[in-house]
Amino acid sequence: MYRLGTGAATENRQNGILRNQLSEFETSFDASILNVEITREKEQISELNQQLDETKQTITKLNETVAENEKKIEVLKCEVRQLSEEKDQLSGYSETNKTRIEELQKKVTDKNEKIKEIEKENRTLIKYIEDQNGAVAELTKQLEYMTKLAQLRWELQNKTEEIGILQNQLSEYATRIKQLEKYCLLYYWLHSDCHVSLQTPTGTYISIHPPGTKGFHPNQLNVVHSLEEDIKRLGDPAEIIPLGSLNFDEIDKWHITTDVRNLRWTEDYSMLETALRKGSKKFDEHLAKHKPSNPRTKSPLYIYAAAWDHSHS
Repeated sequence: MYRLGTGAATENRQNGILRNQLSEFETSFDASILNVEITREKEQISELNQQLDETKQTITKLNETVAENEKKIEVLKCEVRQLSEEKDQLSGYSETNKTRIEELQKKVTDKNEKIKEIEKENRTLIKYIEDQNGAVAELTKQLEYMTKLAQLRWELQNKTEEIGILQNQLSEYATRIKQLEKYCLLYYWLHSDCHVSLQTPTGTYISIHPPGTKGFHPNQLNVVHSLEEDIKRLGDPAEIIPLGSLNFDEIDKWHITTDVRNLRWTEDYSMLETALRKGSKKFDEHLAKHKPSNPRTKSPLYIYAAAWDHSHS
């Protein structure tokens, strides 16, 4: 038998919510599939890192080539200036220098052409470097995304065991709830004079607040028909005892034919006693054992004790 402890009334009221939570956790996490995904993503991250390194190396080499070309251009421009100066000096002399001037002019032209070729090559290289820098940015973005995804999957993998444990706990709790749905429940409030009530799986609720007890209201009906009303009067019960072997059909039949407003049932806890006896003849023994012969107060503690014995018999 289960014995529900402090706060069990709230637990009992939330059974419907817990059933919904169970359905939300029905999705299983396949650890093997998760491991495959993590392995694949690690490979993708490795490939991205390799591509990123190769692209950066390419950019470095291209920048070095551009720098070397700029040095070549500077050297060629310097040579062109020197050749132009020599040509200018010779142009004022006799016709005999004509051949030398033409030779110098050809060299200047060739070197200028070479400068243009190198400058064109540099422009192409710089454009390619820009493209490669864009590729680096895109690869970096992909790498950050894949790294974050891999981290999340790794965290999920670490959580799968915890989720599995939680699923098992919820499954066990669902089984427990289904079992409790077939039980009568005795609610017990712990205070100066205490209070008990009985609820059957079909919803029949039996609760009496005799005069002189904490839950008694002189201007209200003191036969309470719902756990919610008792909670309004007394707060959450301290304990719930499932009574699995009670014949709740007999309790329901008797309760339907009983005038619960009759003073016979509202002056003490005899209505609850009778209901329990209808549910099981064994309760005669348990009640006889615990009920005081001359009670000083209207305390149903003996009913709680009898229910406790019944649940452990």
